Formats: sequence, structure tokens, C-alpha cells
Amino acid sequence: MLSPAFAPDGFVHAYAQVSSDVRLHYVIGGSGPAVALLHGWPFSWIEWRTVMPLLARHGFTVIAPHLRGSGDSSIPAGHWSKRDEAEDLHRLLRHLGHDQAFVVGTDVGTMTAHAWAQAYPDEVSRLVLSEAFLPGFGLEEHMNPATGGSWHFGFHAQSELAAMVTAGKEEAYLSGASGR
Repeated sequence: MLSPAFAPDGFVHAYAQVSSDVRLHYVIGGSGPAVALLHGWPFSWIEWRTVMPLLARHGFTVIAPHLRGSGDSSIPAGHWSKRDEAEDLHRLLRHLGHDQAFVVGTDVGTMTAHAWAQAYPDEVSRLVLSEAFLPGFGLEEHMNPATGGSWHFGFHAQSELAAMVTAGKEEAYLSGASGR
């Protein structure tokens, strides 16, 4: 588990066991209708840190979870889909006593937000998708390095290999530093 970053004033860190093998970490604050903010990769809830108090001041309960496998949320064994992540968020929303949420996703969080809206259209009252390709809408081409797509999708699809190669060098890898 990571040492959690300080939450903005009026927000707290919390955890919810959403299934037998998934415990989600989230930061929550405010009151009113729920807004779920889904981070991209390699980011975490912290990417929403400056937006969260603004939304809370405008009458929203702001929920910024770490998606499974990220930050302080658990990493279940095996592979999972964006639909599995969407199910985690559905259960988190219910755990928090909300029936609906405004959902905002960025980067790969967009894919999870999209999966959530598809699986639970009555639960996602508004949906914002930003800075990402979606399956069937350009993602496949973007993931194929043979046709000009980005190599890192294939690299990280081999998660154990990617973790082994970057272990101890995460900051240099993520910042683009050459390590010289």
C-alpha cells in the first residue's frame, strides 16, 4: 500500500470491499449528487485534486477512486476487463448510498466510464469521456504499432514483463528520462 497523498480540505481517504478480491481506495468529500472522477494511466485520484473542491463547493459529493490495480486499490490475480472495473464502481456507488452519478473519465478511465454507462445506463446520469480512444472508435488502430499506433499498449498488456523491466526505474520510465 502506498502512503496516501493529502486529501484536499473537506475530503477523506476511504476504502470499500466491493467484491471478494477487490478493495477500492477512494477520496470523497462534499454533499449532494455524486460525481465520480476516473483517472487515467499512470495517474491516480490526485490528477483530480484541484477540481474536487470546486465541484464540492457547487453542491456535489465528489468520489475519486483508484481503479482496481492502481494506487492503493487491490490488484486481483489474473486479467480483468473494463467491464469488471465498471462493476467495481457500480458496487462502490451503491456502498456509498447513491443510485446515480455524473461520471467523468479521462485517458483509460474513459474506457471504464464508457463500460459503466453501457452496463448501467440508468445509474450514469451524465457521462464525460475525454482524452482517449474507445474500442470500436479508433482504439484498435491506436494500439497497433505496425500501423503507427503506440508501442506501450502492447508492452503493458504483458503486465508481468512490463513490471519486471521497469522495477526500480518507474520514475525514469514514466518521466521519459534516459537514466543517464
